Amino acid sequence: MSDIIGTRIHATLVETFRRYLFTAHRVAESEPDLREAFWEALGRDRFIAQHPILTAIPAYATGPSLRRLAAQGQEAAPRIHESLLVLSEADRPLYDHQVSAITSIQHGRSVVIATGTGSGKTESFLLPILDEIVRKPRAGVRAFIVYPLNALANDQLRRLRQMLAGFSEITFGRYTGETPQSVADLTEAEVREILTPNERADRNAIRTSPPHIVLTNFAMLEYLLLRPQDSPLFDGGSLQYIVLDEAHTYQGAQGIDVGLLMRRLTKRVGRALQFVLTSATLGGDEQTIKTFAQNLTGATFSADDIITG
Repeated sequence: MSDIIGTRIHATLVETFRRYLFTAHRVAESEPDLREAFWEALGRDRFIAQHPILTAIPAYATGPSLRRLAAQGQEAAPRIHESLLVLSEADRPLYDHQVSAITSIQHGRSVVIATGTGSGKTESFLLPILDEIVRKPRAGVRAFIVYPLNALANDQLRRLRQMLAGFSEITFGRYTGETPQSVADLTEAEVREILTPNERADRNAIRTSPPHIVLTNFAMLEYLLLRPQDSPLFDGGSLQYIVLDEAHTYQGAQGIDVGLLMRRLTKRVGRALQFVLTSATLGGDEQTIKTFAQNLTGATFSADDIITG
């Protein structure tokens, strides 16, 4: 594979666009001086585009692999149930911040995972949640994963379909405004996408047989708390985890609304819940992030619960 040279790609793109503009805004050949002046103007430095800006992805420190965590025993944290080794590259080293997040979550702590894009934040909370479901199987919703946008929930749904295709004991479902009322309301395309029997794909199925993991957004979670027909999702005492993905979006008035929602949810369940906040752009020092997390969730966070890369 040949090397990718950013400056060469930039120059090629600029030259291609220059020729396109020259052709699209054609100057008659009877005006050679004007044609030449136009061509020269298009070729001026920074006329069409700024110089390229290159950034490097941080090299995060690595720790043990999933296989090593699985070999550490059934009780010690961090741990991964051996049946989950097929979910990822078992021998690939995890990042240190992933191991720290798994450890804190398995110790019953609420955490903030404030690491960069592409740093494996989803695995940091999903692996300990799946481990808990496999080790302590019981019916009922174990985790709500809350997204600010339906598009993010849909992306995670597709990922879970692939990841959990062989795990009939772990159930999941998406409950947003796009979720149909019954199986009969599913389109042919949606039926083809549902590859696993452990997905609850419609509202009736989610209500009658609540899945272990529910993907939703904060507006729908509000409705779920209000509607009596959705009460089964909170009954039974199984709920343990609330994940707020892209937590930095909950600022201002929306942050106040979500903060009140989290407190109502905790009161509805009747006991403390574990919160996991993730963000690639949550700025400030540890104290600022800790204060933000506590105001948003009503839970207690320590400096050790703020996990950075």
